[in-house]
Order: sequence, then C-alpha cells, then structure tokens
Amino acid sequence: MKLIFYSLAILNSIDATMTFLGLKLSLIEEANPTMRFLYETEPLLFLGLKLLLSIALLVFGWKNVFPRISWFKPLIYTALSLYAIITCLHAKWVFQVIT
Repeated sequence: MKLIFYSLAILNSIDATMTFLGLKLSLIEEANPTMRFLYETEPLLFLGLKLLLSIALLVFGWKNVFPRISWFKPLIYTALSLYAIITCLHAKWVFQVIT
C-alpha cells in the first residue's frame, strides 16, 4: 500500500505540473469543475492544493497510515489507474506540442 501512495503522489505531482503549464500556456482546459474554479480564482492556489495533496500522500505512505475500510483499497487502485491514464494523456499533448 505504501508504494501505491508514493505512486499516487508522483502521478498527482506530474498531473499538477502538466495541467498548470497547459492551462498557463492555453494549451488545454481544465475538465474538473472544482479545479477549474480554483485555477480561475488563483492559479497558485490550484497548484498549491494539488501539491499539498501529494505531500499528504507521501506522509501517509511514510507513516503507514492507511484506512482499514473495505472499500478503500479498490478506491485507491482506481485512483492510481485514472492518474496513470491522465498522465498518458498529458504526455500525448506535450508530445504534440513539441513536435
């Protein structure tokens, strides 16, 4: 479970950075209404909140703090899968921009 939390933290940081740059350069639009609102309110608030989540995931992994709820494991694996897909989408548009 520790590796999953670390992986999520890394993928979330990549997502935060790529989304922030993509929005800043007007290459993409934020699909998540909550994150779009944060970015439109204050771009650094958007980035800070995303990076704070990554730090929290790293701390939870480091401290071995994992909820013992039956639905938590499927939820965390789903989140990891979605972040992996999102990271691939970001890589695709970055590749399209630089080529």
